[in-house]
Amino acid sequence: RTETVLPNFFGVLFLLWLLGLGWHFASLLRSWLSVREIRSSTKLVDEPYLLSEFAELVSRFGLRHLPNLTSSEKVSSPLLLGVVRPTIVLPTKMVQDCPLTQLRFALAHELAHIRRKDLLWNWLPVISEALFFFHPAVWLAKRDLQLAQEMACDELVVVTTNAPLAIYGEFLVKVAGSCRSKRQKDLVAVGMLESYHTLKRRLMAMKYFKPISPTKVFVWGATLILLAVAGIVPWRLVAQPTRQVIRIQTHKVRAVSQVPLKKGLELV
Repeated sequence: RTETVLPNFFGVLFLLWLLGLGWHFASLLRSWLSVREIRSSTKLVDEPYLLSEFAELVSRFGLRHLPNLTSSEKVSSPLLLGVVRPTIVLPTKMVQDCPLTQLRFALAHELAHIRRKDLLWNWLPVISEALFFFHPAVWLAKRDLQLAQEMACDELVVVTTNAPLAIYGEFLVKVAGSCRSKRQKDLVAVGMLESYHTLKRRLMAMKYFKPISPTKVFVWGATLILLAVAGIVPWRLVAQPTRQVIRIQTHKVRAVSQVPLKKGLELV
């Protein structure tokens, strides 16, 4: 009986896993179609003052290629599309109404995503969620990764543009107030805001933003390497005599076991 029940049970589990996998890929396909619709509605930004500011920011972030800068009426917050050909989409109303300072923050934030290659790294959580959708730890890890990406971009914006924390935080709150669109799948697009809860955590994290000089990074890296070497060498020195002792003991045991015994004698 056991042999007939177990295959049916695992077969049902496998079927449920296939259904969940199909649902996730269907969701990803819907998101891709939505992004395609947004792309079709975009128009290239032609304001000279904004293009000049955009080019200066691209140079500051050290990007080799100039991404496409577009606007669309179908988005309510800045959006980054595409891994191979990055396209920054700004809301048309934002381009028309917002001052240049706030537009600079929006562009800098999306350029930070490009600099960090967040869309490429987001392949990992999206595929993990599709394969292990039944595991709560995967959901939590994906949510924390998204929040960590946004915090890292916020810090990169503040450090690169020397933006005052209060003004940049006020800009994030303003964008959150005007945001009405649903968040796209992180594999094909990445937005600027997820929810008010994550925004609160991002604003709280800003007080810990501090620029890190290349000298400090070098010192920390060298220290970690020295600690790793210092930890590995003693283990190798201790492990070598241990191997020798084991070999000697093994040799003795083999020598004793090969001693011929006469009749009536026992080896204790």
